[in-house]
Amino acid sequence: PPSAGDAAEFSEAQQITHFEKWRAYWRSHPVPPDGVVRRTPELTALVRKGVPPQDRAAFWLACLRADAARRERAGRYEALVTLAAAGGAGREATRQIEKDLNRTFAGVASVRIPEAEAVGALRRVLSAYALHNPQVGYCQSMNFLAAVLLLLLDEEAAFWALAGLVEGRALAGYFARGMEGAIADQCVFRQAFGAAMPALSSHLERLGVALPLAATPWFLCAFACCLPLPAVLQVWDLLIYEDGAVPPGGGDPDARSQPAAAT
Repeated sequence: PPSAGDAAEFSEAQQITHFEKWRAYWRSHPVPPDGVVRRTPELTALVRKGVPPQDRAAFWLACLRADAARRERAGRYEALVTLAAAGGAGREATRQIEKDLNRTFAGVASVRIPEAEAVGALRRVLSAYALHNPQVGYCQSMNFLAAVLLLLLDEEAAFWALAGLVEGRALAGYFARGMEGAIADQCVFRQAFGAAMPALSSHLERLGVALPLAATPWFLCAFACCLPLPAVLQVWDLLIYEDGAVPPGGGDPDARSQPAAAT
């Protein structure tokens, strides 16, 4: 039988092959001048195997249109950070952000980052976003989204990626007052769960277990708190791709229920 070393070597060989296929795809399908990623069956198959770590940050930024937003609104992030430092984010948002800061990275599975390296950046990104989008402001679980982004991106890029993620189609309505998007996705998830695991679904129903009570926190943090980091990144690859990529002919198809589909 193959040894553990053989398995590790085979896994590494698979990763190399996947990376070669990934780079070959982009050589034959360059991103068009508008910077919008086009969804194709070939690219979807590659993303489902995971975006290579070397290209993950750039791929996320392209799908979320974060680089374009940063260029079009140059200087806005710095201005928001300055205003937030002067108390512009509001007392309630500031209080909630400060309450959530120190427990954020400990809540992201498999990640432990010293406070001095992370908390300041997280505070600035969240406070700036509360000012950037006052209709949403700051909501719990945004801290986990921003924390994952900061693991891969510089501070300003993480801010614009957070805006793209929160305001995109996949998480639409998640942070609204009525949480309509999260509620809709729980309905989809319950149906998908019942179809995929009917025996377990029936068992939970007989026990009176309300699946949304367990699953809603997973969805709000996009699984950052319930999966190991490598799995989180791969789920986010698919979530961000399905959110931001469009069909080759253009258009903007409905991405409702993408978190449920990613699960």
